[in-house]
Order: sequence, then structure tokens, then C-alpha cells
Amino acid sequence: MSRVAARRLSFWAGAVCAVWGGTLAADCPAPTLSSDTSVVLFLDITGEGAPRTPPLVAVHANGAVTVRTDLEQRQDRLSAQAFSDLLTFVTDQGFARLDAGALGAALGGLPVADAQVSYIGLDLPGCANLVAVEGSVMKMFTHPENAALAAFRRVEVRLLDTLAAVQTGAPLP
Repeated sequence: MSRVAARRLSFWAGAVCAVWGGTLAADCPAPTLSSDTSVVLFLDITGEGAPRTPPLVAVHANGAVTVRTDLEQRQDRLSAQAFSDLLTFVTDQGFARLDAGALGAALGGLPVADAQVSYIGLDLPGCANLVAVEGSVMKMFTHPENAALAAFRRVEVRLLDTLAAVQTGAPLP
């Protein structure tokens, strides 16, 4: 990632955290389904300077799961229990408390050649965060001791499992 791109990403991530309120509560409220269609959790993996709209995977407050492919968008729906389990898993990983800046500093800030950036966003009432990690898989191999990175990867893998289930028609995890 070039210095200019890194500055843009840093600015963009800071702007989103400012809009969402950054890392707030240590304990997130118990997630429950609502009739709201807003996105409460998303994953996007891209080489661009910001998450795309729509993201690769989006979980909506009403339990809808939207997955973007190159050709189409697919949808499925989480049951109330699956919705609660997924968001509880994310919050139990401490995702709302992950500090993207501290995580980047702990990882040394060295770019990974040709790596994509994984963006995960959480937006629950009083509990919001956006974290971007470049080359998360490679960095996990080089920094297996980093607890914050491990938590990020667990959330990323869970969302990738959700994506695969929607794409293949398998039961949602």
C-alpha cells in the first residue's frame, strides 16, 4: 500500500469511526432482531481504499444476510437464535473494543505485498467499531501471539463461513 493510499485509508477509517462513534461500550447490548433493515455487521475484503457498497457480507438488524458476488446479490435470513448467536460471538471476541490504530502499531505497520484489506464493521446501539487489517491471514501467521488480531480473524472467518453458506445454499452457521 502506498503512503498516499495508507493516508487515505487512515483518514477514511477515522471518519467512519467518528460517524459511528468509534469504540464505545465494553459490553454491547444483547442483540435481538428488529424490523429495521440497517446493517449491523459487515465484512468486505478489497484492494480499494475503503469498503464497497454493498459489502461482501452484510447482516441486517432484521436478520437478513446479503452476500455480494461479482454477478449478483444473494440473500438468506438468520433465525432469531442464529442472529443472537452470531452477534454474541462477535461481541464476545471483544470486537467493539478492538483499536485499529493500536492493532496496526502492534503489527508493525509493514505492508503485505498484494494483500487485500479486510474491513469488519459493527454497528449496534452504543456499541460500534470499524477495523481494517491488510493481509489478515499472512499477519496471523507472522503474529500468532497477537490476541487482538486473533479476535479479528475469528470474526472474519465466522463471516466468511456465513458467506459460503449463503452462496452454496447450506444452512447458516
